[in-house]
Amino acid sequence: MEELPEIIIGGRRISCSLLIFDLDNTLIDAEERFRALADARMRVISRRFGGEAASHWARFSGVDPALGYVDMDGPLAKAPRREDIVVAAVALYLTGMGWGEARRLAEEAYEEADRIMASEYMAKPLPGIPETLERLRDAGFTLAVATNEVRHRALRILEEAGLLHLIEVVVGADEVENPKPAPDVILLACRRCGLPPSDAIYIGDQPEDLTAAERAGVWAIGVGSTLRGRTEIYVDSIADLEPSTQ
Repeated sequence: MEELPEIIIGGRRISCSLLIFDLDNTLIDAEERFRALADARMRVISRRFGGEAASHWARFSGVDPALGYVDMDGPLAKAPRREDIVVAAVALYLTGMGWGEARRLAEEAYEEADRIMASEYMAKPLPGIPETLERLRDAGFTLAVATNEVRHRALRILEEAGLLHLIEVVVGADEVENPKPAPDVILLACRRCGLPPSDAIYIGDQPEDLTAAERAGVWAIGVGSTLRGRTEIYVDSIADLEPSTQ
């Protein structure tokens, strides 16, 4: 039986075949991306629906346009797309629109903001990520991404960041019934890779990532200061992950 590759974390060795990554603030510089996204959506909503709608949207989304601030625990940064659109629809509803019209126009506004992002913003990987992923892939690991982002945007973000060629499978929340903290995106990534959850590790930067990993029956690695002390296995950055050379 072929031995599984090993990954070294803080001197600890874990045997696995599949490394599944969260996207934002795990592989990608999310704070810059969400500031750009907030600006694009504010511009569209202000132009289409006026200042009142834009003000409602910013407040409900965790955005302060005057300061260029985005709450990284707020709806803009954390809500799956299907929930995020509801936030915009509520903002429009409060200006006097009927709910059906508000929901439809919110989707149209977000699609226009997506086009602005595609033309004006280029996603960037966090420091050391390209080299680390290449090293892990060359050591024999299968690499995947499972995210609460919609799949087509996740693919574009990974391509812009120069990472897509290193990733075998990408799963978005629009492909499953329930986003994280449900295990659905992780389990679908395992199925698409043809590997059991017992051979997988999920790596993310938020408590819901740890919960999703536990529910999926995979190892969990926490990344970044948010998860320090909340998980048994923790790294400051993906760049700290090392494949075993033995």
